[in-house]
Amino acid sequence: MLSAAERQLVVDQALALIEHLYVHLPLKRAMHAVDPLQRLRLLKRHSATFSEGAFHAELISIFTRLRDLHTNYILPEPFRSQTAYLPFRIDEFFEGNEQRYVVTEVKPGTEDASFKPGIEVTHWNGIPIHRAVEINADREAGSNLDARHARGLAAMTIRPLAMSLPPDEEWVVVTYEAGSSVRERRFEWQAFELGPGDGHDPIAATGDLGFVLGLDAKAELERQARKLLFAPEAVDIARRVQQQTEPAPSSGPMAAAPG
Repeated sequence: MLSAAERQLVVDQALALIEHLYVHLPLKRAMHAVDPLQRLRLLKRHSATFSEGAFHAELISIFTRLRDLHTNYILPEPFRSQTAYLPFRIDEFFEGNEQRYVVTEVKPGTEDASFKPGIEVTHWNGIPIHRAVEINADREAGSNLDARHARGLAAMTIRPLAMSLPPDEEWVVVTYEAGSSVRERRFEWQAFELGPGDGHDPIAATGDLGFVLGLDAKAELERQARKLLFAPEAVDIARRVQQQTEPAPSSGPMAAAPG
């Protein structure tokens, strides 16, 4: 948990970054009608009244409203390494001009006779699914509506807490069509921690490595989470390969041979 002094330091650093280094600020103000500097000043004044979660949520929201995937607030531990998830994935498709949503992947051991890939989702906690995705998309940082929609759809079921607001709800009730019948199923939000063998850490990439990777850090964390949830056998193979290719530890310093 951050102390009062640490909270002030975090906000001061954010103010310095956006006010003095962020060259896109005038453009973002004009495009999105945002004032991140005033929000940061207010947060600094009232930070002691915020809970730990609310403080981080406000910072995430301030940076998200810039609608810039290159400018992010990354949470400290224990949030940083955690990913919240529901044990399935949904994607969209079109039938004519009608936008519809279908389950495309289900975590092994979660599917049953009716809830499986291919079923169509119609409602999310009683909200029509297209509206639920719109609401979630507004919490994402895409610079245009289509980008936010794509990010909002991905975040419906997978949220890396290093860069995402945590779910407000403890569980989700999904309404879906299975054949000719309409059914509901409740899923509780769960969390897991990505381990060192689950892929490189895009947030930790700095220096030359960061330039070489050139990744969308949040999308990469989501990709790693999907792999762990829906293709665990591929993760096991990657771990074994990594173990086989790692150099053996040295037994100690070696003496130089005499010349």
